[in-house]
This record gives sequence, C-alpha cells and structure tokens, in this order.
Amino acid sequence: MTMLIVALSLLSAQEAKAQTTIAVTDASSTFTPITANYGSYMQDPSNDQQTGHASADFVGTAGSSGFLIKTGTFANGEEMMVIRFTFREYRTQGFQANLRLGIDANADGAVDLYFGPSYGGNSNGIYFQDPTGGANISPSTSSLTSDYGDLSSGTETPNAFVESGANATYSYVDTGISGAAAQLTFAISFEALAGTLLAKTGISITPDSFVRFIAFTSTQSKAINRDIYGLNGGLSSTVRFDAPGGGFTDYVDSSGNPVPELSSFAYAAGLILSAFARRPSRRAVA
Repeated sequence: MTMLIVALSLLSAQEAKAQTTIAVTDASSTFTPITANYGSYMQDPSNDQQTGHASADFVGTAGSSGFLIKTGTFANGEEMMVIRFTFREYRTQGFQANLRLGIDANADGAVDLYFGPSYGGNSNGIYFQDPTGGANISPSTSSLTSDYGDLSSGTETPNAFVESGANATYSYVDTGISGAAAQLTFAISFEALAGTLLAKTGISITPDSFVRFIAFTSTQSKAINRDIYGLNGGLSSTVRFDAPGGGFTDYVDSSGNPVPELSSFAYAAGLILSAFARRPSRRAVA
C-alpha cells in the first residue's frame, strides 16, 4: 500500500496545478470537501460531542460537507494550506477550545504528527504535538505530548494567529444557520507542516503527497475528549482510525483531492503493462 501511495504521489506531482491566491475568508465553494470511501462527503453526526459543548461539535452531512481544505499562496506569496470546519453552535466569545488534526503521512495506519489551532488562552495560534504512549491507531490508544511551535527552521518558532488582513491565518464566523452555526477556518504554512513533520519523524512530504487526516476537538491540549470528526461519539473506541468509519479521511493531497480508487489505478496500470507486453521482441533471430 505504501508503494502505491508513493507512486500516485509522483503521478500527482507531474500534474501539479498552478498555485492560486487564497485567503481564510474565501467562499466555501472554492474549497474541496474532504471525502471518505472514495467520493462520499465525510460526515459527522450532530450532537455527538462528549462534553456538552455544542460549539465544539462537528457538523457534516452527505449534502453539506463540514470538513473542507485547499492549498495556494497568500497575498504575501507564502504557500498555505487552509482548512475549514463547521460546528453546531457559534460562541460570541470565540471558539475557546483545541482543534487538532492528526496526519498519517506514511500509510502505516498510525498518526505521525498532530497540528491545529488553540484559542481562548494567552497564546492563541497553531501548535504541533507528537503522538506518545499508545499506538495512536484508535481513540483509546491515542495520547499527545505538550504542544510546541514550528520546527521547520531548525529552532522552535511561535506560530501566533494573524486575525485580520489579506494574510490572516484564522477566522471564526457566525453562519446564521441553525444546527451549523459556526465556521472555523485556519491556515498553516505548508513549509511549517512539512518541516516540522520531517524534523520530528524523518518523513518527507510535498503538497502533492497523499496523506490522510483524523480531526478532533478537545478541552485539554493533551486529550481527545470532545468530538472526533466522522465518529458517533466513540472517544473510548478501540476501532482503528483506518477501519471503515474509523475517522481517517481518504488519502488526499494538500488541496483535498483524493487518491484515485485502486480499481481505476489498477486498470490504468494494466493498460500500460499490456502495451509493453505487446511490443515486439528485439532479440536477434537465429
């Protein structure tokens, strides 16, 4: 499976799209909905958060995705990955919780690195955390270290939010929609994500690499104790993240484009091998 993902990443790199200028305020229609099961919007049941806080309850249906992503350049020329989530309730005080994504960057079924925004404390910004302790392949086997800043430059650098202007990295808005009242959007420098992943794990990715994510909210930064996107509750579940409905997204690139289905890839590979098989032999005839 790992060799397949690498091969498809190379194909995607050959077809890389021109970078587009983007911002956290862009319309949702310009984002790519995150999928599961190759083509279906990844969904999350309403009112399944575990702490009674509707503001941290993910919302996503078959007709309206609550997990969106895109990558492009900001007005300052920096390559950024922008991620948007929908929540059931809007709070005038702000989000005031921890939102994290875990990334499986080497297709082994385990989280390699956690990242995401923390808001409501004295240091609002994007943070990274390492998986620690357990296997980090299911809610019940996952735990996180203390958070830290961007390591892509070789030394830890704080990654505070920019909340205004063309290069803003955080947005939290009231949608006015009952049951899907809040949208939280944050942007992370792809260099910061890739550089920190490389520094902590030795795994190298590009914007065209296919990876998968698990998303969750929490009260404390070291816990998974509010809601996991794609699961109905299940914070103590032993079901693996990579099992059907376990919480992992499809393998996607940094713009949210999913890996082609295995059957399609195998068909294309079969055509190529067939073409080579039909080539006449160059062996000399005695």
